[in-house]
Order: sequence, then C-alpha cells, then structure tokens
Amino acid sequence: MDHPYVAFHLSDETIVRSSDSLSDLHDDNLQTVLQQCQHIQAAVELEIRRRGMPVSSQRSEITSTHYERIEKTAESLKVLERLDYRACKHVCVAREALESEQANRSFQLYREFLQDVMRHCGPEMVLLSAVGLGKQRVATMTIQDRVALVRTIKEAGSILVFPALSRLAEEHGVTRERGTRKRRQIEGVGPEPLRNRRQQCTTDCRDANPMRTGRRIEHTYSHAPTSGISILGEPFADAIRDSHQWKWERELAMGTATDCLTALVPKDRGFDIAINALVGWEKGTQLIEGLELMLQKISQ
Repeated sequence: MDHPYVAFHLSDETIVRSSDSLSDLHDDNLQTVLQQCQHIQAAVELEIRRRGMPVSSQRSEITSTHYERIEKTAESLKVLERLDYRACKHVCVAREALESEQANRSFQLYREFLQDVMRHCGPEMVLLSAVGLGKQRVATMTIQDRVALVRTIKEAGSILVFPALSRLAEEHGVTRERGTRKRRQIEGVGPEPLRNRRQQCTTDCRDANPMRTGRRIEHTYSHAPTSGISILGEPFADAIRDSHQWKWERELAMGTATDCLTALVPKDRGFDIAINALVGWEKGTQLIEGLELMLQKISQ
C-alpha cells in the first residue's frame, strides 16, 4: 500500500507529489509549491483548532537554526568526504562526552543529547550534530529546544545520510558500540582510558590539519598598509591596533605600513594560504572567546 501523499497540479501541467524530489523544479514552480504548502498548513491548523484538537508545536527559531547548521554540514561533507581540523576536534569532544562521566554540567547535557541522537538516529547523525553544532551550542539550549531538535533529527535527518558519512563516522570512532556504555559492561570490555582517548584525538586532529603536513612555503608577505586593516572589520581591526607591535610601530613613526599581518603562500596549491595576525592580549582573548576557538595542548 502506498504511503499518503499530496499532489500539486501546476499551471504548466506539471504534477508534483509531496514524496517527489524537488531538485528539478523551475524556480517559479518551486515558489508555487511553497505558497500552497503554507496555505494548506494554515487551513489545516485552523480546522484542527475549530474541532478543539491540539495543534502540534512548530520548531522554535533556535531549533530551526541548529538543524539548518546540521544540514549545511551534511552538504559540505557530502562534497569533501573528509573532516577538517576543526570538525575533527568537535568529533573528539563528542567521543569523550559519550564515553566518560564528567561532573561538568555542559558535558553532561551534551552527552545526554548525543546519546539520544545515537539511540534514535544512529552514529551518522551524531557525527553531523557534533561537527555542525559543537558542545557549547547544545549545552546552552533549553531542555525543550534539545528535545525538539532530537525530534526534528529523528523525523527528517535520515535524508541527510549518505554512504561516505557512514565511512567517516566509522573512521573517526563514532559508533553505536562507543556510544553505549552499558554494552561495554555486558560484554565485559572496560572503557578505554581517558588519557588514551585524548592522545588518539590529538593524533587524529594532527593528521587532519593541513598546516602540519610539511608544506613548502614559496612566498611570504608583510608590510601591510595601515589603511587596509579596517577591511577586516572592527573586532579584528581593533584587536590588531591593540597589539604591542602596532603601538611600537606608531611610536617609531614607521609610516603607513605594519607588520602585524603576515601571509605565508605555499608552493603547492593543494595547501591553504596562512594569514597570521598580531593582536593585543585583551581584545585577542575576546576574539578567541567570540570565535569559540578550542584550547589545544602544545606538544613538548
């Protein structure tokens, strides 16, 4: 028996079912379908209320925003089929949250969310949630928003899964076995020591970081015009102007150029260009917090 569906008969005699892919629709027809869906939703909710029946709650703004981040993460990984350095760090934090008990409240909330996603949606969606959201975003959500997000992932997340995503989850240790501590106890397998997991995370992330693969620098750039700093935007530009280097250059009247910005251009175009900036301590710290950069242990 076929599943229920809604069919739209468009002006150019195109027939679209609600179960069909919309990727081949022209822009005008896509807008028409959207308008009709909105009209149908409003009409159905009005009739449900008239009958005194409860109307299911819609997604909150934060739930919609977070799910959109997960969707964009899926789109990116579908193209690249790899995790970059930042994504790898998020996955390491997620693995640590799943596998260890910590008194930290934010870790507890994050672990509960990931366990719910693992149980209802599988390791692929855990990977997407970890990379797309990170611990901090999940931990600061209300319990209602977290439940709503899990429900949304459970209802709609399956369309985001693709073969390479399953491979990435397996390669980076995001599996149902790792996410279920009771299963380890039943099988008589003790949890992996936290120190070993962190060392593995460090190794994985180092391997994913293109800055650590012995690239050869062909050109270096510096001596940037001071007038060009403003194009970076106020938070970044202010942080540069707050640096000791900037102040020292101005005190020595070194003209209209600064060495607060430098660029390293690799010979191999398969590597990225690195642009480094010297910023003041206070405003630099604010930038680090605002960008949600993650603390890394410096190897001795």
